[in-house]
Amino acid sequence: MLARIASDWGALGITVEVARPGKPADLKLVDAVAPSTSPAWFLRSFRCGGVAICDPEADELLDGARSASVAEQRNALLAQAAQRMDDQQLFIALAAPIRWSLVSSRVQGFAVNRFANHTLTALQQRPDRER
Repeated sequence: MLARIASDWGALGITVEVARPGKPADLKLVDAVAPSTSPAWFLRSFRCGGVAICDPEADELLDGARSASVAEQRNALLAQAAQRMDDQQLFIALAAPIRWSLVSSRVQGFAVNRFANHTLTALQQRPDRER
């Protein structure tokens, strides 16, 4: 991915290189799988105090969403916080979210899931009778 970003952004005159551990960076590449379907997990990634660039008003909306007792109100506040973050460009999508697994075709019962949890311990592999 780094090579692709360096190539694409290099055409714009932007140099892309890996920051050394513990050193500051202008951008951070995050590869994480959401542990739930709630947008709150993603939005909390941009809270003030945790990142250098943030929106205090979005933080207030997130606080309101956390204390909301009605789901519709919570969802509305999360949507408002997301819109503020989009307007401020706190997040730049570099690629579409992708998850994949390399699983032998001999493994029976494997199923992709939205959280990228692939616990193969519950699956049993049948002996390959074609050998």
